[in-house]
Amino acid sequence: MNKTAYNDSLPLSEVKSWLYARKQISEQKLTEQKADIQKRGVIEPILVRKTKKGYEGIAGYLRFLSSEQLGLKTIPARIYVDIDDLTAHETLAVENFQRQELSDIDTANILNIFVETHKLQQKDIAEKLNVSETYVSHYLSLLKDKEPLRKAISEQKVTEKQARLIRALPTDKAMTEALAEIERAEAEKRKTEPTANVTVAETKDLVSKVLGKYTKEQIEAEIKSYEDKISEISKFKSKRDGLQQDIDKLGGELKALKTDNQEINRNIKKIMELEQRYFPAKEEITTLTAQIADLNKTRPQNPTQHITQLENERKQVYEKQAKVKANIDTLSEQIKNLRNDHKKLQETASALTQQMAQLKATESQISTATQNLKKAQDLVNSYQESHKSAIDNFENMKAKVEAEDRNLLDKRKAIADKIANLSHEKLQLNGKIANEKNYQEAIGTLSKKLKSLA
Repeated sequence: MNKTAYNDSLPLSEVKSWLYARKQISEQKLTEQKADIQKRGVIEPILVRKTKKGYEGIAGYLRFLSSEQLGLKTIPARIYVDIDDLTAHETLAVENFQRQELSDIDTANILNIFVETHKLQQKDIAEKLNVSETYVSHYLSLLKDKEPLRKAISEQKVTEKQARLIRALPTDKAMTEALAEIERAEAEKRKTEPTANVTVAETKDLVSKVLGKYTKEQIEAEIKSYEDKISEISKFKSKRDGLQQDIDKLGGELKALKTDNQEINRNIKKIMELEQRYFPAKEEITTLTAQIADLNKTRPQNPTQHITQLENERKQVYEKQAKVKANIDTLSEQIKNLRNDHKKLQETASALTQQMAQLKATESQISTATQNLKKAQDLVNSYQESHKSAIDNFENMKAKVEAEDRNLLDKRKAIADKIANLSHEKLQLNGKIANEKNYQEAIGTLSKKLKSLA
C-alpha cells in the first residue's frame, strides 16, 4: 500500500498505543536521549499512523518516552494515513535496525512478528528488510533457547553472538556453568575497567572449558538423548502429516456444504418470486386501509346527529333573522346594532352550510374507500382460494429450506471448530519439530568433542 503521510506537531496524549513497545530500554540511552532533547529538542519526528481510536506509534518510542518523562506536551511526528500492517511492521523494523538501539530480545521479537503475524519465511523477511538470512535465523533462535540462556539474554548478560557459542552446550547445567564462568570473568575484568565486557573470543574459550569437563560416557549419553528426541520428532512429523490430511478432508466437506448452501439460496429466490406472484393485492390493501384510517380520523362519531344539529341551528338562525326583520320598523333606534347582528348571523349560517357540505364530501369518500376495500378483500380471498395449494406448498418449502439452512450452518460450524482444533494441534507439533535443527547441531558439537577424547 502507498504510504500517504504528512508532518505535524502531535500532542503526546493522542498517541494511544504502539505497534511494538520495547521490552528492554537502556537507562544510559534514555538518559542520553533526554539530555539531547533538553539541549536541541526533538529533531527527528516519530512515526505514527491514524487509527479509529487515535494514533498508533510505529517508530521513535525512545524519543516519545523521553519527551513524556520531560513533561513535554507535543512532539514532531510523521503521520501515515493509509499504511497497512505489513508495511507498518517493515517501517518499524528498518527504522530501528538502522539506529541499532534495540536489545537482542527486542530485535528477535520484531523479526518474529513477520513469522507469526504475516506468515513469512526467513528468506522473505531478509529480502524485505535488506539483511542476511543468517542474521534473521540467529536472532529468531534466541526465542527458542533453553531457559538459562534465554533468561541471560533477556537480562542482557550475554549478546546474541555469545549466545550462539553457549547454545552448542548439551545441557541446561552446562549452559548455567558457562554463564557463571562468563559472569565471573566479567566481574574480574571490571575491577580494573568498570565498563569492560567479556569478548566473543573469551566466551569461546570459556565454553570449551565447560565442555572439557564432560567425559566420553557423558557425551555419548547426551548424543543418545538427542538422537532419541530426533526419533520422536519423526513421529511428530508423521502425526502432523496425518492431521494435515484430516484438515484437507474436512476442508473438502466444508466446500461441499457451501455448494449445498448455494442450492438453498436458489430455493429462497424461488420462494420470493412465488410470494410476489401470489400476493399482488397486498400493497393495494395496505394503501386503502391507511386511507380509510385517515378518513375515519376526520369523520364525526355520529354524522347524522351532527347534520340534524346543524339543521336545527340553521333553522333557529332563520327564525331569529325573521324576528329581527319584523322588529326593524318598531325598533328604529336599535336598527344599527340589529343590522350588525344580522350580518354576523348570516356569516355563521354560511359557515355552517360549508361544514355540512364538507361532511357530505367526507361521507362520500368513506363510502368509496369502503367499497374499494371490499373489492380488494374479495380479490385476496379469490387469490387465496384459487392458489391455496400453491400457498401451502410455499409455506412447507419455506419451512423445509429454513430447517436445512440451520442444519448446514451447524455442520459448517462443527467442521470449522474441528479444523481449528486440528490446526492448533499441528502448530504445537511444528513447535516440537522446530527443535530438530538444534538437536542436530548439539549432536555435531558433541561428536567432535567425542572424537577429540578418543
